[in-house]
Amino acid sequence: MANKETAIDRYTQTMRSYRKHLAEKGSITLIAYCRIKHVHYKGMLKWMSHNNLTVKSVKSDLSANKLAKERQTENAFLRITPQNPISSTQVTAENSLLQGVSFTFSDGTILRIDKGNPEAIVLLVVMYKKEAALCLG
Repeated sequence: MANKETAIDRYTQTMRSYRKHLAEKGSITLIAYCRIKHVHYKGMLKWMSHNNLTVKSVKSDLSANKLAKERQTENAFLRITPQNPISSTQVTAENSLLQGVSFTFSDGTILRIDKGNPEAIVLLVVMYKKEAALCLG
């Protein structure tokens, strides 16, 4: 019985590392991966069958996860353009600029500003809050 539990653990670990390898380095056949890991391929297939897994389902799950992550990063940035642009006469002296300002909003968005005048930073935050409210509306 102990050998069977060890084999199941080994198959489970092999599948985890196979998924990770596919996600990071791309395609490799399961039979080739089993050879590298010194795991019996037929035993691996039997374990997969008992767990309702196929190589096709593993690969399609990975590609679906990758697509979801890509869509998430596509929407990660929100362009905010002021309706009334700040004129150069509104810009304050260089010594009154704020540097290294960081805001974390309640929705988890982090806004980092390297350098900016206080009025422009406040205006940017207000515009973000309005834009976020419209998007989440």
